[in-house]
Parts: sequence; C-alpha cells; structure tokens
Amino acid sequence: MGIEMPTPTEAGGIEKDSRKKFEQETQERLIKGGVLKEEMSQKYKEWLTRQVIERFAWAENSARDQFKENEAVLASYKEGSDMRKVHDFQISQTAIEEIKGLIDTLTGLPNRRWLNAEFETFDNKKVDETGEEKEDESMTEIIIDRRNKTKEQDNEQKPEEKGRGKYVMIIDIDHFKEVNDKNGHTAGDNVLEELGRLLRENIREDDFVARYGGEEFCVIAGGDEKEVADFAERIRKVVEKSEFNVKGNNGETTLKLTISIGFSRHEEGDSPEKTKRNADAALYVAKKAGGRNNATLMEKKESKSRRLVIQQQEAA
Repeated sequence: MGIEMPTPTEAGGIEKDSRKKFEQETQERLIKGGVLKEEMSQKYKEWLTRQVIERFAWAENSARDQFKENEAVLASYKEGSDMRKVHDFQISQTAIEEIKGLIDTLTGLPNRRWLNAEFETFDNKKVDETGEEKEDESMTEIIIDRRNKTKEQDNEQKPEEKGRGKYVMIIDIDHFKEVNDKNGHTAGDNVLEELGRLLRENIREDDFVARYGGEEFCVIAGGDEKEVADFAERIRKVVEKSEFNVKGNNGETTLKLTISIGFSRHEEGDSPEKTKRNADAALYVAKKAGGRNNATLMEKKESKSRRLVIQQQEAA
C-alpha cells in the first residue's frame, strides 16, 4: 500500500509555510525535468503540481529502508528527516521521467493514460488504454493513488451539499477536419495547442483536464448540475471569443472556432465507461441536434435518460 501524504493531524501539524515550500520545490523539479514549461502560466504550474502531489502514491512500501531500493518510488525520502512530515519528501528523478510519460507533448495537459488512471478512481473500476474496463492489474506501472477520498467525502456531505457529484465532460472542436484540410496539419496542431492553453487557463482548482485524443479533450468536474453547466458554458464562450493564430499552408492566418461539449453525471454503481458513453451521447446531441457550439447535459434520472440542451442564447 502506498504512503499517503499525511494530514496535518497525522504529521503533528504541517505549517502552511512548510507545505508551500514543499509545493514550490516540487514545481521547480517539474520545471527542471521538463514536465512543466517556463512559458506556462503560474496558475497552471500550481495546478499540475498539486495534481502530482495529491494523486501519486509515494512508494509501494512504507518501510524506511526500502525507499532507495524500490523502483516504484515516486518521491524520495530526505535522509535524516522526519518521515511523518510531508515536506521531508521530494519527487524523485525516476518519478519525473514517469510523469513526463503522462503528459501530452502538444498541449502540456495530462494525456489519455493519466486520464484513464483518474477513471480508475470511479468506484475502484479499472480501465485499459482504450477506456474499456478490465479486471486485472492496473493499466499502468505508475502508482496512481487517489486514495478514494472523494467517495468518502461524498458520504459525509452536509445536507445542503447533497446533489453534488462528479461529471465527465467531453469537449470536441467543431469542424476540425476542415481546419486540417484547408490549412494543413501544422495549423491543426496550432489549434490544439491554443485550445490546450485556454483549458489550462480556465480549469477550476479541483477539476481534472486532459487531452482525450485527436481533437477531443476531457474534464472531470465536480459540483452540482448548475455549477457544472455554468462551467461548460463559460469554457464554450471563452473559445468562441478567442482568435486562433495558426501557420497555414499559405502563411499565417487567424481562425475563429467553436467547440461542442457533452457531459454526464457519474452515477454510483455505473462504470466509468458508461459515464463516458453518456457524455459522448450528449456530445452527439450538441453537435447534431444542437447545431454545434453548444453544451449538452445527459443526466440519468429515475432510470430514464433526460437530455438538457443548453443553448448559447440561454446562458446568463
């Protein structure tokens, strides 16, 4: 079982300054190791650093003398330090190389491999690289440990917090094939890079965003239906108002693009794959029935599918 980052109680009290120093040191190692780029915003650097700290187990074994021997170690123990204190660990160089394999090189976002590891935390379901469920070993040799705190916290929600949940959001660039056909694949890559940047700049602190594959991106978002719908609409508007400067076949040009978004709430007992299928179905509605440039929610309620199309003119 992996070593979890101790809570303030377990560690005898972790001062904010110590925690901040630990995060800064981790961020510097991620930059030095090429996981984070200097040109990325500080907001995103801090976000990804937190993802690394909160989502990766420290080691397979907790015994002090096994740290240096265990190849699965993602954070090394500082010699002579207090093992109980979170800031006495540092991300190892081995971990840096492993984490780089979980980052999409074009957009700088987590890639599908990391995304699938996030899906494994949905009711302890395991998924392979295609997103399908599997029952054998973890889909990656990297030790991913969300510690399933989310489900525990959901069970402890206050009455006024009931109704909140976890949503899977699929984002697709409208008419992306035309971008490639008319302007070339370099222009297409430029569009993906810029959309990745926009998502990096607008992701909420507790959400998870990744490149899903091709021109699709995925967000795992928390909140109630209205909060997530408002967030989806905000992302849609940000993209709609943006200009995409690309290097096309005939030189530099500026494109105006839109996205369609489908999202679905993860229901207890459902597999991650089912939730993703529902989000994909909602995306289909947004692109076909909704005429694109829409955000569509598909929610399971009383064993019936209900589609709620959020038209752009209805947004606040």
